[in-house]
Amino acid sequence: MKSIDIIKSGMFYWMQESYMALRKHKNGIKQWQELMDKGLCAGYEKQCAKRGSGAKGFLKHVIARDRLLGLEAGGGIMARKGKQITKFSYWIECPFAVLKDRIGVEEYEEISTKGYLATKIRYFLGDGWVASVVKSPWLGDKRTEWVVEKIGYSKPTKDSGHELWVCI
Repeated sequence: MKSIDIIKSGMFYWMQESYMALRKHKNGIKQWQELMDKGLCAGYEKQCAKRGSGAKGFLKHVIARDRLLGLEAGGGIMARKGKQITKFSYWIECPFAVLKDRIGVEEYEEISTKGYLATKIRYFLGDGWVASVVKSPWLGDKRTEWVVEKIGYSKPTKDSGHELWVCI
């Protein structure tokens, strides 16, 4: 086993077991989310990642940090309004996949979409964005993938050669 694999295994083990220990306590999931929030924000600040740097900043810094931690990660732009990105995908090798037999899909959503992903969205995008899980180990996939979309926009439609954005 390579050194990075040992570190990665140790990191995953710590995250998984700290979560499993805290979840049993009153407000344990919330406390765990707060720990992740502080840790992620501190990590992005050490990367010199600028708060509010938008979807490009999110994709650049979040994926870079995930990869630095030994996780496979990626994503891409799905829609724009002019130069503004309004929809993108983000995927990550799920560090909690081994908990699939210990927690349900709803609980996984609490710690992933409403937990660490929400922190990433607040840090880089601010308010007005929503994330939806499209893939996860709980749905039979190898990784977790989200579509992150700016509230108030749907996919563009074509009308007489012009791109229209439909507000929802």
